[in-house]
Amino acid sequence: MRTLLTALLLLPAVALAETVTFGPWSAETRDAGPGVVRYRGTAVCSHAGFSAYKPDWKGGNFGLDQAKLTVERTAERAALIWRRDVPDDGPVTVTLTLSAESATWAVDAAVKREGPCEFGLLVPAASVCAADGGVVYQLDDRLQQAAVDHCECMAVGRRLVLEQPKLSLAWSCEKQSGNWLFQDFRANDEKALRIIAVWQGAGPRAQLSATLTPTAYDDASAAQRAAVLDQRTRWRQPADVANGGFEDGPDGWNVPGNGAVVEDLAHAGRRCARLTVGDPARDSVYITRQIPVAGGSRYRARTWVRTQGVTAREGRMSSVGAGLIVEWADKAGKWLAPGDYACDLFGDHGWTQRESTVLRAPDDAGYAVIFLAVRAVGTAWFDDLELERVHGAIALAGPLPKARLDDNTPTLAWRPDASVERYTVELSRASEFPADGLVRKETQDESWTVPRAIPSGTWFWRVLAPGYQASATWSFEQTAAEDRDTTAPTLSGLLQRVTTADQPVVLGVADDVAGRPVTLEARSGERAARVSGAGGKPRVLPEGGWRPGLNELTVAARDAALDGAYECAGKRIFPCGIYQVTPAQMPRVKKAGFDVVHTYEWEGSQDDAAARRYLDAAWSNGLRVFIGFDRGNGSGRGLVQGNMDMVQRRVAALCDHPGLFCWYLFDEPEVPGQYVSPRQLIAYADAIRALDPYHPVVVTTWGNGMARYRRSFDTHWTQAYTTPGGVVGQLQEHRRLLGPECPLTLLVHCYDRKQLEVVRGGGVFDPARFQPDPDWLRGAAYAGITQHINGLWWWWYAAEAKDWPTVADVPAAWEALSRVVGQIHALEPVLAAPVADQAESLDVPGGKLWVWRRTVAGTTTVVAVNTGEQEVTARLPALGDGPAEVLFEDRRVARRGGSVEDRFGRYAVHVYRFR
Repeated sequence: MRTLLTALLLLPAVALAETVTFGPWSAETRDAGPGVVRYRGTAVCSHAGFSAYKPDWKGGNFGLDQAKLTVERTAERAALIWRRDVPDDGPVTVTLTLSAESATWAVDAAVKREGPCEFGLLVPAASVCAADGGVVYQLDDRLQQAAVDHCECMAVGRRLVLEQPKLSLAWSCEKQSGNWLFQDFRANDEKALRIIAVWQGAGPRAQLSATLTPTAYDDASAAQRAAVLDQRTRWRQPADVANGGFEDGPDGWNVPGNGAVVEDLAHAGRRCARLTVGDPARDSVYITRQIPVAGGSRYRARTWVRTQGVTAREGRMSSVGAGLIVEWADKAGKWLAPGDYACDLFGDHGWTQRESTVLRAPDDAGYAVIFLAVRAVGTAWFDDLELERVHGAIALAGPLPKARLDDNTPTLAWRPDASVERYTVELSRASEFPADGLVRKETQDESWTVPRAIPSGTWFWRVLAPGYQASATWSFEQTAAEDRDTTAPTLSGLLQRVTTADQPVVLGVADDVAGRPVTLEARSGERAARVSGAGGKPRVLPEGGWRPGLNELTVAARDAALDGAYECAGKRIFPCGIYQVTPAQMPRVKKAGFDVVHTYEWEGSQDDAAARRYLDAAWSNGLRVFIGFDRGNGSGRGLVQGNMDMVQRRVAALCDHPGLFCWYLFDEPEVPGQYVSPRQLIAYADAIRALDPYHPVVVTTWGNGMARYRRSFDTHWTQAYTTPGGVVGQLQEHRRLLGPECPLTLLVHCYDRKQLEVVRGGGVFDPARFQPDPDWLRGAAYAGITQHINGLWWWWYAAEAKDWPTVADVPAAWEALSRVVGQIHALEPVLAAPVADQAESLDVPGGKLWVWRRTVAGTTTVVAVNTGEQEVTARLPALGDGPAEVLFEDRRVARRGGSVEDRFGRYAVHVYRFR
């Protein structure tokens, strides 16, 4: 009976209802395609349509008129499908799919005729406009704000997010050909923004889609978002233009002899101005006046123009027709700078408005110079000149108002403004910004890091720009001691030209704490680079010298306070941890050599007393714990919902426990079903650091947008559930995205991913076929070490999770993993040493090795990993001669001529010690 019912649900049915609902969505149906789509009652798309045009847009070919509509429903989705197949034009299918989390508009079109095709979605302006009428959006993960009046047409790569305090609309666009564009239709009848795909017909079949994933925010989260999104950045104020409509005759205007103020069909009122030009080489072509302005400010000017017989003819200047010109004069009234032309009226026209919207007064301007122009032959009438000042203020980005920062050299950031050439940042202990104690910085950047440590306490800050009002004033509380080092060193001189292969480049290194040693690590591509020299001018040269052309050099500078190492009781450590361990399994896990454990119970629970009992159990077994927070997926009042109180209570309840290792803030915050914005996650992290500066905050992310979350974690936990070669690739990708200075902890897997599908399908788990096997387990861990990680974690133990085949279920695999953990503990004095390491890849016949080395107290330890499945033989650099010890293998290897030769099987690892 259940099978029959499922089959019936999947059968398409002709749509009879005008509105289709599914979960939080409702969609209105139309014959020509999708109509209004609402999410939780808010219209997020007012219309979606397909059109095919003739070449050069000269008329339409066909659209979705009279398309056949069907609706398909399952428990997981509802699909509205419009199909139309026009002879000689081709079939087109448009599908709107509604699921619990998202709505997807998809097009499948095989258009046979030549000409452009487009598929557009209209987003109602009322759903996305900010408080001042502008549009705040993220494009390529960068927060931007469109002007109140107009947003330039922009290409959409793959993701566009339209932001409002209570609702975020994330659009993901996919296409095979053509382009997705973001357009402004707010001035049109639609009053909307448009997301549109354009491609050419008579070509390959077009398949494209746009997926909308909305995120709704509760009142607390919306209030925090509003602080950023609802800042007043543009507003208008009419300038004082006396007699702009000529009702008082020529007063205030310079009217030449061939012009006059007349009572002749005025646009408004009784009078207007008229200018007749018979010969532009001899006659005056302007009616003019000057209007006081504020230097640096933006303006809009408009007037109404009527023309008769205006014909192009060159005079003393080029012929631009009739209209409006605005230029600038200095404070003495002397001409200063050109401005903008709004002319181009030729022939006969009734009253037509001409407008200049891109006016910015020079910083030292005193007046706008208005020209009512006839740069041609003919007659024009002018009326109702208006000048508006477009006031501006810079939108602040972070730290958020009243944030708590454990950072005495904080970075202040604001939203960039294309019209601003320089910003002035002011930082003060008082909200009035008195001169006494004011910290002031002028910069062209969109952020500024305070260069010297500031005392703890409350600080106020704002940003100014020429011609702009002061930004909103935000405050933050700084909690770090003034003598504490919270800032990484800075590098300069990374663009240099060398003329010989052996010429080193000289870098500049600066640190905010004088006398603190700085460690440099450098690479040129896959080659290690040698760093020589001391102080602030180290010299860098890659092994083998520079290659012809452009060489990319990656340099990481770390001081002792920020090199990313974990510490325990003042001692640097290289920890090994494992997920999902119950108290009953803790003795076995401790015996295997693990240091840190975890259970997912706390990601769904706010029971801090139970969490403390778990810490007690771990500590009694010689283990420490990484503790998470209720995400809110079940409770509806956790991290996702903005519950800062829950975070503060948990930290206060557990931070003093000796078994606490670190705060596991969030796992994959960018996943739509549990999305937490970077801004919110950073606020949580800042709160944790303020209450507990002694335990690190960690986050693990998945997508490529992880850099947006960078300030929310002290070290990133990188998931690399793959082969040793994949581990290297994943770590390198995360280092590229997060920057070389970001500490990385590696998460590898110890459950059978392949047999998991077998078990879920009703099959039987075979321990003899468990993957990852011992070689894989060892190779993946050591592959991570070659990429400069600061610790190792395994996902997951889960001895009681019988539907997940893990290493806990296979004694041979558990024994192999225990050996790996034991070896890493034996290497901990080297792995955790505050000494620079080096790593490089070696291409060998049949494969590739990664080689890592670090010298501590005159002894060099080398880790070499075969990241491939084929056996290879490799020659490794090894300074000196004579035998060298191969750790964990009870053998020695000969050094000859500064190298050793050794064989490496599938995923094999050799660890050498050279003295």
